[in-house]
Amino acid sequence: MKLELLVPTMHKDHNGIVELFHKMNIHSDVLFANQCDDEWNEEFEIDGYNVRVISTKTRGVSVNRNILLKSFKADFGLYMDDDGVMNETYQREVLDFVKKNNDAKFIKFNFTLSSKDDDRPHYLIKKTKKAKYTDVSPFGMPGFMIARDVAQKENVLFDEKIGVPNYISHGEDSVFIKLMFNLKVPTYVSTIYIGHINNEDSTWFKDFDERYFVSQGYLYTAMHGKWYMLFILRMYFIHHKEYNKYKLKSVIKFAKKGHAMFIGGKNDD
Repeated sequence: MKLELLVPTMHKDHNGIVELFHKMNIHSDVLFANQCDDEWNEEFEIDGYNVRVISTKTRGVSVNRNILLKSFKADFGLYMDDDGVMNETYQREVLDFVKKNNDAKFIKFNFTLSSKDDDRPHYLIKKTKKAKYTDVSPFGMPGFMIARDVAQKENVLFDEKIGVPNYISHGEDSVFIKLMFNLKVPTYVSTIYIGHINNEDSTWFKDFDERYFVSQGYLYTAMHGKWYMLFILRMYFIHHKEYNKYKLKSVIKFAKKGHAMFIGGKNDD
């Protein structure tokens, strides 16, 4: 059984990739999806590990995630951001996990996090188990491992209309995780720590504004269909004190706009 680490990155040349490999303390085969101003691929070895690089002129978080999803060759691919630092034993530990839980196809592992935003929540897995949707819904893709036979299915994709630099600038991971449950992919959470992420400022969140609430309408429609407004109302009543000038009427209006964008985009596909 083999593992590839899946790392999205930007604007790296060959030397930059080598530097990133060592900076991340990688101890497995790895695939880098490198968005830059040229198109080139290469494959080489470092310390006995296979390093593959797919460089494209594409832009977009979801686009880069899909390049990784459809291009890895190992039995499992493990997503990690390029500001992560891996534990030396991660490969052995995650592969041991799937050997013991041989029905597992989509697994979330722990990592520690440092962030400039001290108020940003960081959820940790406290018990290893087969997961319900609510067990994984707070997480992004770093730390998720996916089986290749699932990743290769035609309908398993990140929505490329979501994520920076799109107008719907966040939520691509949440929609993908919900897709895994819609497809009934066997999902686990594990207390194994695979590394650390040094998380800098958010690339998408600046403030609560019209764009944010439109995006929420789009995302909740993508995940929950006709029930999207129930989740908008729940969001509002939990967080309304943070929304400053935005009252419920305005939030609903903007969310309906996002809902219409999702339905219109779906009809265009």
